[in-house]
Amino acid sequence: ESYIILGVMLWLSADIYANLLNAYHTTHPDMDRELFIKLRLIAFTLERIQKFSAYMQGLIVTGGDASMLGWIVLGSGFFIDMFISTFFQVRSIRKLLKQEQDSRNGTLNDIEEGEEEREVDTEEEELA
Repeated sequence: ESYIILGVMLWLSADIYANLLNAYHTTHPDMDRELFIKLRLIAFTLERIQKFSAYMQGLIVTGGDASMLGWIVLGSGFFIDMFISTFFQVRSIRKLLKQEQDSRNGTLNDIEEGEEEREVDTEEEELA
């Protein structure tokens, strides 16, 4: 059944976006973290669109009249992909975003602490 093969090929090739980004990030570890997070979100979105289209093409090609094998592949793949896989990918992206926010807050806290130390030094000099 050719529609299953086409759907599987679309589904498998959807991982290329994240794989290319990870390969680039591995060879360029000094890549800006904020840019990496934005590209990861774009790769995630493109991957989800392509994987969803893989399932939809099966329904469109068969007109909803798929074989038992087709329904098993479509149903199990859709459930695993759209719920379980997506959950873990979203969780990973949220963790990256939180780390980025924490590092920004840490940087801002360091700057504020430095300013407070300068103010204390200035007050001490004035008293002396």
